[in-house]
Amino acid sequence: MKKVALASLLAIATSSLCAAPFALAQAAAGGGQQQSQITIKDPAEYNDYSNAISQSSPAAKSSAIEAFLTKYPNSVVKGEMLEQLMAAYQAQNNMDKTVDAANRLLQTDPNNLRALAISVYIKKAQAAQKSTPADQQPLLDEAAANAQKGLAATKPANMPDADFQKLKSATEPIFYSAIAMDDQLKKDYPGAEDNFKKELQAVPPAQTQTGPTLNDTYLLGQAYAQQTPPDLKNAVWFLTRAAAYAPPAAKDQIEKAAEYYYNKYHGGMDGFDQVKTLVTQSVLPP
Repeated sequence: MKKVALASLLAIATSSLCAAPFALAQAAAGGGQQQSQITIKDPAEYNDYSNAISQSSPAAKSSAIEAFLTKYPNSVVKGEMLEQLMAAYQAQNNMDKTVDAANRLLQTDPNNLRALAISVYIKKAQAAQKSTPADQQPLLDEAAANAQKGLAATKPANMPDADFQKLKSATEPIFYSAIAMDDQLKKDYPGAEDNFKKELQAVPPAQTQTGPTLNDTYLLGQAYAQQTPPDLKNAVWFLTRAAAYAPPAAKDQIEKAAEYYYNKYHGGMDGFDQVKTLVTQSVLPP
């Protein structure tokens, strides 16, 4: 059975670089918690701040925020404005500018979960567009390093615990996915398997049936198949589950891989239809 390159494994992920996580974009657009707790004392700065955040057009908003940050580089609302800037650039599908805003925010606030998660998500998506492991590796290394920081991040003093927990829930699957993909490219299959499973357990079951999380279900099956010795039972489970929900363009290829490993393990195809039913009832093997 020919092994498939990582770049082609990513083909069943939905979306392009433009599809930054909706929850994170919404969180960034919300403007953080500082707004009600920080007072801008200079009336002129406050007017410029109000003008910038009130812009309805993402292009006008990003332009106004950039002008504000140039004029007031040490403003007490710099962090909030950079969060708003990330959201404005994301709304324009400008991923380079989104990453730049995230990196600028991380210089001010190294543990900012929104900036870390958006940077990780985009770096991982950029790696998916590369055709060779050599080109993918530095992007995934950077994504995995920021993902580790995100998983270790602690609650900011000015953020309510409920808001922090909601943000952690939204970002953890992104972090686990990036670490797992970095591990898989380095052939650290146990690490990849552990982090992919943590990702799948961190989201509602329905979310594993589509998009990047479905793609990672497929990659998890591949990790089990590629380790030494291969774990064919788990490989069959996750590949069959990925095939059950894959879009038509990828479904046949994935199901053939699942059938190949099932036949190799079982010595025949009897019972495979039962497996196809079971994988729709549980994310992880019973």
